[in-house]
Amino acid sequence: MICTIDIGNTAKKYAIWQEKQIVESGIWLEEPSQSMLQCHTWVVSNVTANKIVAPKSINLFTVSHQSKVSFTNSYATPSTLGMDRLASIEGAVSEGHSNAIILDLGTCIKTEVVINNEFIGGSIAPGFAMRLEAMHNFTGKLPLISTQTYLHAYGNNTQNCMLSGAITGALLEIEGRIDSLFAQFGTLPIIATGGHLFLLENQIKHKIFAQPFLIHQGLINLYLINV
Repeated sequence: MICTIDIGNTAKKYAIWQEKQIVESGIWLEEPSQSMLQCHTWVVSNVTANKIVAPKSINLFTVSHQSKVSFTNSYATPSTLGMDRLASIEGAVSEGHSNAIILDLGTCIKTEVVINNEFIGGSIAPGFAMRLEAMHNFTGKLPLISTQTYLHAYGNNTQNCMLSGAITGALLEIEGRIDSLFAQFGTLPIIATGGHLFLLENQIKHKIFAQPFLIHQGLINLYLINV
């Protein structure tokens, strides 16, 4: 069995693979699960400064900027490209999307654009929780509220006003970015992933393909083409 591990800014998520199928997934909290320890290889995407140490019995493959990929990477500064972004692009391409917009709703809201199997760039914007925290941290009286669904053009109290600004505002931002990309490249498939996908997956006016395990799909493919 192989374990793919996505170490993000907020959480560490893992998936256990057996014969190219995910048989278990979850959040890695304090200690590795027994299933993780039974794997012969860990494949890791890590966007933090914390190093991962695997038990001696487990082969550790950490995705890096030197890893082979199955697409043309035209990013101007490839050494600054986050490994989660690299893996999500690989995941989309490995599923046959040579032209796509990849939308990752996590700590940050990220879009990646692939045209004719070439990654040409994307965008990074504050995520939902980050927007809410910023309003609290940079004002004197706005409260700190949790990320939750709120899809109205206006709020009738302070909490709902903040949620409308953060959630509905982000939705309009995403849709505007997609419209702009469609105007430039024509209609493209939209592959969506990320921990906050549930907030918007049924609200985006464009058709999307929800792929919660997109980064893990990319990680397993990166491992297979690099060993």
